[in-house]
Amino acid sequence: MGPLLLACLAWGASAQDNLPFLKEQAAEYPAAIAGYRILIDEITADQGNFSLALVEPLIGLSRSLLKTGDVDAAEQAARRAQHLYHRNDGVLAIGQVDAIKLLVQYYLRIGQPALADQQQQFAYYLATRQGYNSEDLLPAGYELADWYKETGQYRAARRTLERIIEQYTPQPSAADAANKSLNKSLDNPTEDSSVDPALLAAYTRLATITRLDGACCSYKKLDTAARLFNANEILSSQQKIALNLALGDAHLLSNRNTEAMDYYRRAWLISEEEQLDTFDAPREIAQSGVLVRRDPSHQVWLPRTERSGFATNNSGNGAFSREFRLASVEERLALASLPPQSFTLPLNNNNYQVSIRETYTDDKADRARSMIGAPFQFSYSQLMHILPNSLQKPEKLADLAIEMEFTVDADGNLHDIRILNESLPRGLRTMMLKVLVKSKFRPRLENGLPMATQGVKLIQTFHSGV
Repeated sequence: MGPLLLACLAWGASAQDNLPFLKEQAAEYPAAIAGYRILIDEITADQGNFSLALVEPLIGLSRSLLKTGDVDAAEQAARRAQHLYHRNDGVLAIGQVDAIKLLVQYYLRIGQPALADQQQQFAYYLATRQGYNSEDLLPAGYELADWYKETGQYRAARRTLERIIEQYTPQPSAADAANKSLNKSLDNPTEDSSVDPALLAAYTRLATITRLDGACCSYKKLDTAARLFNANEILSSQQKIALNLALGDAHLLSNRNTEAMDYYRRAWLISEEEQLDTFDAPREIAQSGVLVRRDPSHQVWLPRTERSGFATNNSGNGAFSREFRLASVEERLALASLPPQSFTLPLNNNNYQVSIRETYTDDKADRARSMIGAPFQFSYSQLMHILPNSLQKPEKLADLAIEMEFTVDADGNLHDIRILNESLPRGLRTMMLKVLVKSKFRPRLENGLPMATQGVKLIQTFHSGV
């Protein structure tokens, strides 16, 4: 029985009709908001304005207000809950994390992703203040890495995960180091020490982020994990299945089909009867792809700084000039003035629909760009270049669903692709055909062997916002 339920029952609320969290779970948000406010008033009258008993209903109120779109009131409720923790337990109280998560959503809703990013980093900082042996630290580290991944900050995600692996991987004793001259890098962890099986999630996340960032050979991260965990024999059956599937996916997307199918078969062989439905249909794999040919001879030049975009007379000879620099490949793919240049299939748990830039040259530069689409994600501004005016409003895009049907062969390639929407604009149809041709799925397994599957269906949507 949770603390909110206990609080509600203590005030005589009906478990069927009046408990606000039940209304919230039933998506009856106006009723939940009313119930939370009544509960807050009653607790305030009995225990005062600064009771920690107010935190749970304030958090629930903020969640429900966000669902109704009343973002300002949601922020006020979250900040009041956070203030109660500050007043009672100090400004670094770990309990305020739930309020911070709501503030992250608030800042995303009002178009301030950089401030949301700061809040997410603060939540992780609070966990580090509890000490590296804290049970809150590892989940908080994964949450921060997931935030970075889901907002396109792949380098930050990679650094976070590498730091987790370094902190939680046992290092050899001084005697062992002297005798064996072990290399303590991430690619050569010690294999004769006890290691936390929870670290498997760090390696699988690291492989996924490597692919989303467009880098090569994500399987190498998982090969390291396999050596480490297999040497220690500490993984559960479910974790072994997950590791082998992740290895198969990573090898498949690196066009190492023989190795991929070997790992898929290993996962199938160690699966129990009730786990075999994992293999009964093709599965999406987190990946990214480029929709335009990488032509090294095609160069794009950008102003070196925002101010240098204007003509200046630096030489004093009456000749005006502008300072430019060569755009990186990353900047070329993100330019808003171009049609869709790339796509990602991130398989995110959250629908943040924003990419926060990790490198920029001017403090005034827009640090974030809007993304759109699920399961495939695109730059919003680039997508506008191929849409007719009738589809360029967010509410029109939200109603658009592209139905596709295709065959996934035994190597995970997609063939016989059909767009089932009859009236789809040509540019959008061409783009989705390119995306599917460049994508790979995990193939269906039958008796441990990969099989082609016809008639696989997928629906692409374009909802925007959190």
